[in-house]
Amino acid sequence: PGSTTDVVCSVKADLVHPSPSKPNQGILELNVDLSLCGGGGTLEASAGGGGAQKRRRQQREEESQITSLLQRLILPHAVNHESLVVWPGKYVWRL
Repeated sequence: PGSTTDVVCSVKADLVHPSPSKPNQGILELNVDLSLCGGGGTLEASAGGGGAQKRRRQQREEESQITSLLQRLILPHAVNHESLVVWPGKYVWRL
């Protein structure tokens, strides 16, 4: 049988000034948000128990670990950062 895991992805694009240290490179960022995941977080929060705070701390730690791993594995190979330059030294895309 198939998986019941859903992955939701969104992309936000902003024109920004480039980093002074990399004036001819755009910016690619990645963020993981597990807030849509099930697993009892909403039940604990509605029950008012102290478990909700512990679960949220654990969730933030998991988000941080997954974000860090994906940044190391994917971002260096995902896109040519020079292709995100709109106006060299002035404007680049931040995705």
